[in-house]
Amino acid sequence: MPKNGSDGLYASMPNIGVSTGGADTLECLLTRIGIDEAEYSGDPNAASAHVHVFQGSGGNAASGSPSSPASLWDSKADLERYDIVMLSCEGSPTTGAISQPLADYVSAGGRVFAEHYHYQFFANQPQFANTADWSQAGSYAYSGGISAAVQTTLLNGQPFPEGVALQSWLTNVGALSGGLLSIAQPRSDAVVNAGNVSTRWLESSGVSPETTQYFSWDMPFSPPVSDAGVPEYCGRVVFSDLHVSSGGGTNDYLSSQTVPTGCDSTATLQADEDALEFIFFDLSSCVTPIGFPPVPPPPPPIEAGAQ
Repeated sequence: MPKNGSDGLYASMPNIGVSTGGADTLECLLTRIGIDEAEYSGDPNAASAHVHVFQGSGGNAASGSPSSPASLWDSKADLERYDIVMLSCEGSPTTGAISQPLADYVSAGGRVFAEHYHYQFFANQPQFANTADWSQAGSYAYSGGISAAVQTTLLNGQPFPEGVALQSWLTNVGALSGGLLSIAQPRSDAVVNAGNVSTRWLESSGVSPETTQYFSWDMPFSPPVSDAGVPEYCGRVVFSDLHVSSGGGTNDYLSSQTVPTGCDSTATLQADEDALEFIFFDLSSCVTPIGFPPVPPPPPPIEAGAQ
């Protein structure tokens, strides 16, 4: 992904709508993985910006940023302004969570990255039935950090190529210890079982209760199938119980407390944040049906006269 809309001859950035939250800072994670601060705007009509910031409960959005419940997840039309919607944990169950617009958006090709208390959109909602066992949603079962195992095999015993890619990514950046990922701020909201439609990516290890720390599902739930037998999904939801963990207690912000200038963009990514970075890059790519090897995108076209 380019750092801005002019980074390279064929630079193309997705439009990202990010809702701030009082308990996490996904909006700052984007600056720390390299997205230019100039790409941020609190104006959803700012065509020159690719990251539009919305005010979630307790979040540190810039002055004038519109409300998330009133201007982002209130309707499919507002959601469809964006290729990706990121929902940073608000510190309490999401108010004004309306499931149907979000379900319609994802079924039409939208991508959603939701954290912790945004389970309000999914738990016990018919639009997202059978995604996971959400019976623990809202509990605080862990008193500290935990470790999680990357899943490289699907629950049906088949290979999971995307999980293998995640494990390789985390190994290459030195994020695993003894083959496990350390999670500094875990929560315990859901478990993906064999009867669910979701796919486990990270599963807690050696703790009780066992929880799925990172999982995803593709939509629509009954997609058409190509002549080659490949289901033609177009949208994806990622649910993460990992939180942005660095910043030494400053919640990843500097003193100005605004987005993006208040973000500590130079902070080093922690091990579990390396996993969040992978999640973001995977979510911004073409949807590959789970269980099928990822396919590199085609090279950009060669301009006329180029050698």
